[in-house]
Amino acid sequence: MHRLGSGAAAAASLVAAIGAPPRTALLPPPPLFVRTRWKERQKAPIRTGAGGKRNSAVHARASGCARRPGRCVPWYGAAAGGWQGAPGAWRRARSPPLPPRFSKYMDGLGDCAVAPLDAAPGPDAPPSAASLSGASVLICDKVDPSLPRILSENGLSVSYQPDIAAGQLPEAIGRHDAVVVRSRTRITADVIARAEKCRVIARAGVGLDNIDTAAAKARGMRVVNSAEAATTAVAELVLALMLSMARHVPRADAGMRSGRWLKPELGAAGTELRGKYLGIVGLGNIGKRLARLARALNMSIIGHDVVPIDQEFSREVGLAKADLDTLLGSSDYVSLHVPLLDSTRHLIGAEKLALMKPTARIINTSRGGVIDEDALYEAVSSGRLAGAALDVYETEPAAGHRLSQLDGVVLTPHIGAMTAEAQALAAHVIAEKVIQVLRGVI
Repeated sequence: MHRLGSGAAAAASLVAAIGAPPRTALLPPPPLFVRTRWKERQKAPIRTGAGGKRNSAVHARASGCARRPGRCVPWYGAAAGGWQGAPGAWRRARSPPLPPRFSKYMDGLGDCAVAPLDAAPGPDAPPSAASLSGASVLICDKVDPSLPRILSENGLSVSYQPDIAAGQLPEAIGRHDAVVVRSRTRITADVIARAEKCRVIARAGVGLDNIDTAAAKARGMRVVNSAEAATTAVAELVLALMLSMARHVPRADAGMRSGRWLKPELGAAGTELRGKYLGIVGLGNIGKRLARLARALNMSIIGHDVVPIDQEFSREVGLAKADLDTLLGSSDYVSLHVPLLDSTRHLIGAEKLALMKPTARIINTSRGGVIDEDALYEAVSSGRLAGAALDVYETEPAAGHRLSQLDGVVLTPHIGAMTAEAQALAAHVIAEKVIQVLRGVI
């Protein structure tokens, strides 16, 4: 059995001897993936504290950095006790490089790779990037405890103010080199104008609609997020909402709690997901993950996106590509996975809802403004649409929303990414990106 050696020569000899990299099970747990350019990776250990074990193929697939297991190869630092050779050597030996993949959420970062937290600063880094000593981070919302811990362990001073008021933010942000927010805190142009020292705004989540990205760009600030972390959590919630609507779980539960036995009423009303058409609007990381989960339940997949859909993925799940109107008119379930932009605000209004079958249901876990909620209420209450499930709303908090009066509607309080695993992963990803930006690595 070959032992893992040191350097690119050892890796090349190993590949030549056995023809392919050893399986992940034979290697120590990989470090976390973050997106950066291949040329900017450095050979140095990663310090992320006590993280959970992760299968590299599964993590690569969940974070969207590979189209199938094995296409994204992790770099093993000394801290992991494993291979320390030239970054990407196995990957280049096994298959041609993937083309660069860019996302409006990733601030222009390229292909998927690991850049160590204590990697050497890049050639364009500011003089202060050589050390994190004296740098500080303001955390404005509640986050996983591992985030401030990792930042502190890597030399950053952390100010944790999860309940900071909007009026206090402009004064507080001016004293820090980085700020971390979730969905509660809004980083407006006025706040950014007061952020004299700030070099990076980090969103522990996916959407950036609570950050004025144009103002940040004008001030030379980087804006990053943890889009990779929520992929599985949101996709699984969509699946749960579809099952809840198909089997009328909320009504059945409410009936039992109120002392009513609704079996005669609901017994023949349930339907199966098998054989139904699922239309997915937006085939990013979450949309693709949902398609794979739905395919495992023998659903047929229809997809629509404004950017070209990957051919290999389409073949994998048997996806039928269609324009938006065709998708809406053909699907039994429609799930929305698009950002909230001027072009997507009220993307689904009365006109689009009228195209859907009376037996169809729509799910929105992306952003509240994507659906016209007044038009949705009229469609469901009038019987033109069988039901809907929402996790996001035009105005939040949305307690007491009038859609809650309808039996065919399932509502959840914006919990799409709220799993223990997703929150821990988001904390690690954001910690890595903040440290690497401050050090000039990315």
